[in-house]
Amino acid sequence: MKKPLLIIVVFCVLLTCTPNQTFAASPDSCLEENLALDFSKTQFSFTDPIGLWFVFKFKATNIGTKNLRIMFNKYCIENPGRIPVGSPQGNTILAPGESMWFKMILSSDELGYDPNTPQTVSRTLYMEFVDNNNNWEYPDNMFSVTKTIQIKVVNRPLMEGSVIIQGTTVDEEGTPIPYAEVNLGGYGANVPRTSDATGHFSYSIVESPVYFLIAQKEGYRATYIEIDGSNVQQSYAVTLTREQLDVSINATLMNTVTGNIGFWRCAATADESKLLLVNGMENWEDESIKSQSKLYLLNTNTGEILWTHDMGWESWSADITDDGKYAVFATKLEGFQTGPPGFVNYIRLLNGTDGSTIWEKKVTPENFPATTQGDFYSRGVKFSHDGNYILVYVHDECAYLLNREDGSIKWHTLVSAEVREIIFTKDNQYVYVPSSGGWLYKVRMSDGSKVWKQWIGCWPYVNGFDISSNEEYIAVGTKAAYLTVISTSDGTVKFTRDINSGKAICRFSPDGTKILVGGNVLTMFDLNGNVLWRVYKTASDIRFSSDGKLVFTDNGAVFDINGTVRYDILPGWDRSSKVGWINSDATRYIFAVQDTNSIEATNVIEVYLLETSIEEIPEFSSWSLFLFTLVALSAALCIMKKHMQT
Repeated sequence: MKKPLLIIVVFCVLLTCTPNQTFAASPDSCLEENLALDFSKTQFSFTDPIGLWFVFKFKATNIGTKNLRIMFNKYCIENPGRIPVGSPQGNTILAPGESMWFKMILSSDELGYDPNTPQTVSRTLYMEFVDNNNNWEYPDNMFSVTKTIQIKVVNRPLMEGSVIIQGTTVDEEGTPIPYAEVNLGGYGANVPRTSDATGHFSYSIVESPVYFLIAQKEGYRATYIEIDGSNVQQSYAVTLTREQLDVSINATLMNTVTGNIGFWRCAATADESKLLLVNGMENWEDESIKSQSKLYLLNTNTGEILWTHDMGWESWSADITDDGKYAVFATKLEGFQTGPPGFVNYIRLLNGTDGSTIWEKKVTPENFPATTQGDFYSRGVKFSHDGNYILVYVHDECAYLLNREDGSIKWHTLVSAEVREIIFTKDNQYVYVPSSGGWLYKVRMSDGSKVWKQWIGCWPYVNGFDISSNEEYIAVGTKAAYLTVISTSDGTVKFTRDINSGKAICRFSPDGTKILVGGNVLTMFDLNGNVLWRVYKTASDIRFSSDGKLVFTDNGAVFDINGTVRYDILPGWDRSSKVGWINSDATRYIFAVQDTNSIEATNVIEVYLLETSIEEIPEFSSWSLFLFTLVALSAALCIMKKHMQT
């Protein structure tokens, strides 16, 4: 039998290496003896669809005496053509005595079974480990293991099972609230119900380690309860508190832009008057039109396009300076793709006023000499806040700080693997560089030296990297669905959570006290990692209004700060997107589609005028309500008496 072609996902960690350091291993080194794997905390059985994304992770420790540079290959033996998402994704240098976690995110697509047919299936996971220290010729520098997992597939719409979860929706005084919306489920799926005339609801649902119960009714705040699957109570009183915010939202479509190529990301000027959008898609029906990709600069006040720039190829990374004077992008033609004859990737600086080219720097070994292996392209470019420097990552080794004036290199630093998201501090003293290899680095702008590094597991997803307004914390939501909140001063982890999804995006609230995380389920955390609320809503972009009272997502959903659904800007939304931008005063909402069918022109950008109003509703206690009712009745009796006398 012919061995299937593996898509290699290279794994993480840069510890004490310098750009010129190598890690030669001797022929007598045996990786299997040096890399100890621990599956004692690994989950081997799952339920579809209440789980949907199955997390298979295990610990590895270097028990040898030399640095290991680990490459990790993985697939399901029964379905070798689909490679699961994993973390980390990059060269992993593991020092003696150091440990790390490997993770695979699995679903029916990767495991090759019909999710619509109730059944129990077993699948074998193949995992191969290679010490990639230029030692391919030594057979002892690689080994493999297999593990079997089991998936119970249940009826999708109802998820019926033996676990009884029931209760009553009540108000603050314990009075039943009839006909409230109730949703019960897990990370993967949920079952919507409505409580009856007495407020009662009941589920017979499949087993799950954890259940999320979310209840809502007009005039009340949404309520969230997390239920331990191993300790289900006989009944739950789900208390709905009266709403204290009167929210009015209205959206009017101002302008549309048609096209046949979607957008990967956006970047705004500091005053939010201009928004840069970059053509780039994940799924192309006709890859020949990649050469038609453009940058668009949009006036957010009028919704008009100020200029476009022909990029020559798609890009997954672009930025504009805070003052709008310059724009930059990087093309992304990867080695396995076929582009125009003789095409070489480049970084291009533009005049932000008219979109004309100022300079272009080819992404070649000659122009970026510290990069010695991998494809020469970039998925990460970012301006410093003063606009004087551009951080550029070149796949798959180094990050370079370029002088904006001429594109010359100020310094480079070895980060290994891939960089897609970058954050500069406001004072332009430091830059945060997260790599797919699993490390986040804090780097000095002056010389490129590393201040600290912290393990994050994988590269941040688009819209998955944010810093609090006071720059005290940085949040990372990764492709492998980890959320990690880190102190910027010393790199210590405030908290980390596994989001149990195919991705994790994140955004701090304007006051920096909360982090909203998107994936299959929208979740609000406080700074201690406690869940404040959850909503069954997918999201790939999250934006707060400047007062923190409203939350907007890329699919048009609008929530208040308590997680209550308030409005839908895009009713009937069925388009993928990574752009749902809102300005600070919540008067403009800009949607840009991610993937199109690449052939027929459609609305790829939509600009909406928003009118929002938020007022506090006076809060009445039971005694105040009694007095109010008594006064109202007395007034009504007086009016009736006067009317009878006349």
